[in-house]
Amino acid sequence: MANVSANPDADQVQVQDIDLSDPQYTSDGIGNHPERSTGIRQPDTMYLHILSRMDILCNFVGSLPRGYSYFGRPHAPLGSSIRRYDLFIWGHPSGRCFRSHRQFCPHVVSIVQNKLDNCACYLCAINGPLSGAFAPPPPPSPPAAPTTV
Repeated sequence: MANVSANPDADQVQVQDIDLSDPQYTSDGIGNHPERSTGIRQPDTMYLHILSRMDILCNFVGSLPRGYSYFGRPHAPLGSSIRRYDLFIWGHPSGRCFRSHRQFCPHVVSIVQNKLDNCACYLCAINGPLSGAFAPPPPPSPPAAPTTV
């Protein structure tokens, strides 16, 4: 549910609290996720904090939209002992994942505005076979025909 924060200072912009899991927001999430070996489920609150820092003047609370989930995949850059996480949002009807909050943010705005039919996010704009971070690799090409000289 969206709540506008009381703001006694008229010069400051008011920020809304939005719970994306609230039934008033129609989600298109399908609940897909990576195989356990390639992704570790992360808390929604961690991602909502990141999403709230975007330039859309909302404070996201509660949970992600129904059918969406936040996953991380650990990796260490070559020659580094520092372990990092690649972060992904899963649940889009295309079967693909959002690879960043910048990709997911336009989809969130479409959910909040109830305009998923006209969503211009990265994944809604792409029509084609599965691709992305956790999609299966394409089948190998057949060997080239031998040539005679």
